[in-house]
Amino acid sequence: MKQNLFHAAGRVLAAVALTLIVTLMLTPAARGATEKVIHTFVSDTDGSGPAFGLILDAAGNLYGARGSGGAYGHGTVFQLVPNPDSTWTFNVIHHFTGGEDGDNPGWGKLAIDAAGDLYGATYSGGLYGMGVFFMMAPNPDGTWTENILHQFTGGDDGGYPEGTPIFDSAGNIYSTATWNGVIFMLSPNPDGSWTENVLYEFGFGSDQPWAGVVFDASGNLYGTTRYGAYDHGTLFELTPNLDGTWSRTVLHNFTGGQDGADPSVAGLTFDPAGNLFGITERGGIAACGDGCGTVFEMTPDLRGHLIYSFTGRRDGGHSNGPIVFDASGSMYAAPWYGGAHGFGVVDKATPCSGKHPDCTGWQKSVLYSFKGGNDGASPVLGVTIDSAGNVYGVTTAGGANNVGVIYEITQ
Repeated sequence: MKQNLFHAAGRVLAAVALTLIVTLMLTPAARGATEKVIHTFVSDTDGSGPAFGLILDAAGNLYGARGSGGAYGHGTVFQLVPNPDSTWTFNVIHHFTGGEDGDNPGWGKLAIDAAGDLYGATYSGGLYGMGVFFMMAPNPDGTWTENILHQFTGGDDGGYPEGTPIFDSAGNIYSTATWNGVIFMLSPNPDGSWTENVLYEFGFGSDQPWAGVVFDASGNLYGTTRYGAYDHGTLFELTPNLDGTWSRTVLHNFTGGQDGADPSVAGLTFDPAGNLFGITERGGIAACGDGCGTVFEMTPDLRGHLIYSFTGRRDGGHSNGPIVFDASGSMYAAPWYGGAHGFGVVDKATPCSGKHPDCTGWQKSVLYSFKGGNDGASPVLGVTIDSAGNVYGVTTAGGANNVGVIYEITQ
């Protein structure tokens, strides 16, 4: 029953998507939004290649990572500190060597705890070449120290971790590894070490969770995979059992049609009302190759809704970052493809029930369309929003050195 989550209302969902596309085409780009580049990457000194999405700490500092470049060519973790004159100071926290400390910090975003420690994973490197899970701890002198919490072996513990980590109230960390397809938990020990426990194993050659997982209010975990029954990905729920094991329920098998394809990279987001939102990178109703992707929603009563189908034109397409909500309930996405200049966009959708009679659910606008020059090109892994509503993100191309920028959009 649950596996056909989106299918029963298929014709209705297609009509909703078409209505939203018309709404977008009639909605102008957001007025008053301006983009400013706050860092231009150089590659050898600060990083290049794949990028982590940005996170903010309580002081307003930004953190992220690049998968290659840096002093040894194996990636970096970086920090940006805001200055009183509205400029930013860029600091490299760690240059990965490609050895025991890891190589190619993977996908998703870093996580930060109450003490200001950063957590993340590298896709490869480490003692077994299968990646590491690391913590970066700040020192009083402004430097940072990397601590390895787990060396992935490629066995039952998995390997090639990529997902965004999350914490529970006890300080345990949850994430995913693509090799052997595992959902794992890292638990702190009194002596400062950490122990990995595999909560669920998809099995080698079965399915692959790429993005991280998210908790609902009841302690269940939700995530996505790459393949599934139709080879286009799944949306799943993990429920804890009394004996400490976890059971998986497939909520939806993506067909690659109007419901989308490949939700595995972007990750999932809950809104304050407990509705679950996600993005597929491909599929949908737009005729741009294999589809430009969709935005979908699952309500607490497990009803699925197709919110939007990207067209690949002014609104962009192929988004690989999660939906992000601001304090007013507007949602944001950053497709790396399309836009007015063909180099990706930042999109914003605002709830419009009762405000615009021609709008069904959301009024969507383009916040910024990248030009592909010094302003950047190909935004990746979504955006981060501060308390003032400023939007931050990373591009993998463009900029003065064509290896990407960090940007700020004010509204």
